[in-house]
Amino acid sequence: MNHKETRPFHSFIPKKRLMNMVQGEGQSTDSYRLKFENQADVIQNMRGQLYRDSTLYIVSMDTYNKKYHELTTDSERDTIKAAATETWKASLFIVNSNPTKFDQLKKEMHNDYISGNTDSYPTTFNSTCNRLN
Repeated sequence: MNHKETRPFHSFIPKKRLMNMVQGEGQSTDSYRLKFENQADVIQNMRGQLYRDSTLYIVSMDTYNKKYHELTTDSERDTIKAAATETWKASLFIVNSNPTKFDQLKKEMHNDYISGNTDSYPTTFNSTCNRLN
């Protein structure tokens, strides 16, 4: 199966909702996480992808030192898709977290990243949620 979404138009509206979802003032991280995960599940149940092709490339290079299209087994591709999904969800969750509450954390992570410390940004959804709690 091709790595692209099998039904891109069906999952467009739920994906747009997820990308525009922001943690509200006074909303707990747990409440935001539940809402976020529910919307992500809707997209995945519609066979939509929760990553971009560029994320597949980056994760594949980091994991196997190969471009995604150079991977030879379904197991390798499945591993990369799962890791790319986690990375994309982690990034979006932080970006859309409460700006008042987490602005300093976002600035620190951004400064770490541009200083070359690329490991400071969480790469899994769970590690992101833990960092925000």
